[in-house]
Amino acid sequence: MRALLLAAIDLPASYEAEFHDWYDTEHLPERAAVPGLGPISRWERATGGLPRFLALYPAASLSALDTGPYRALKARGDTPWTARLKAVFDRTVRATATETADYGPGTGDDPVAGAPACALAVTTVPPELASSYRDWYDTAHGPAVAAVPGVRAVRRYLAAEGTELTLLALDSPDVLTGPAYAAAKEASPDGGLRAKWHREQAVYLRLPART
Repeated sequence: MRALLLAAIDLPASYEAEFHDWYDTEHLPERAAVPGLGPISRWERATGGLPRFLALYPAASLSALDTGPYRALKARGDTPWTARLKAVFDRTVRATATETADYGPGTGDDPVAGAPACALAVTTVPPELASSYRDWYDTAHGPAVAAVPGVRAVRRYLAAEGTELTLLALDSPDVLTGPAYAAAKEASPDGGLRAKWHREQAVYLRLPART
């Protein structure tokens, strides 16, 4: 079953250049060497309330995070550089999640393959409404959004702590402000569910590879 590891981070602007250097020269190469993890992509927030910088680590299954190489990486602990930067992070949202639904149209282990933009929603649903939320997403909202022109993929995940994650791969952030997306939302009424969950979301633009 496909999986996703994600980390979203805010930090002071004065550390931004060092943060990118750390990611490109230390942190990302370490993770990219783990079998079954990746391709790794990095993003910067365009709009929304989640932290500014996002990294997505798709995997064929959660077992990629239970391999000898990944366990050894975690057991080693933070490097001095990692510890230095973690100390200045303002906010971090991290999740390890299993994919529970793929509404199309994209396929493959990488949910954002080739997409210049993506939207991430982190939703806490009361336990008594979890079944209703998933039914609504599976039968109405997910398929309706996946059919919107410019939406490349729609995936739903369940995080280890029970949080619901949804990830959309997009041609452009403008897809979510266009009439087709508005019509899809109107065509999939939630029956009052939105008033009963807590959701944070953001739209991100892919960061170009740095040389």
